Amino acid sequence: MASYSALATARSRRSTRKISRPGIGPRGASAAYQVAQVYGGGLIPIIAGQILRSYGIHEAYVYIGLLAMAYAVLAILAILATPETRNADLEGAAAR
Repeated sequence: MASYSALATARSRRSTRKISRPGIGPRGASAAYQVAQVYGGGLIPIIAGQILRSYGIHEAYVYIGLLAMAYAVLAILAILATPETRNADLEGAAAR
């Protein structure tokens, strides 16, 4: 009987083969994901903790809410700035 790790490894190899054609791969999305993890997963809690320490529990929620809204606005602006690729020739763009 095959172990879970052997099955997971085989499955990941198959899925990687499908998306990793020459010239096109998950590199850009992966880099964006890693950068987002630093800001969303690391920086915001640190800033929110500093705000909480500075203003106290009764006033900090307003500023932490504003911080979350500012990051949401930045995310929306980033989405709007990203070009649509639905009808784009991605194969030809990778060859250039």
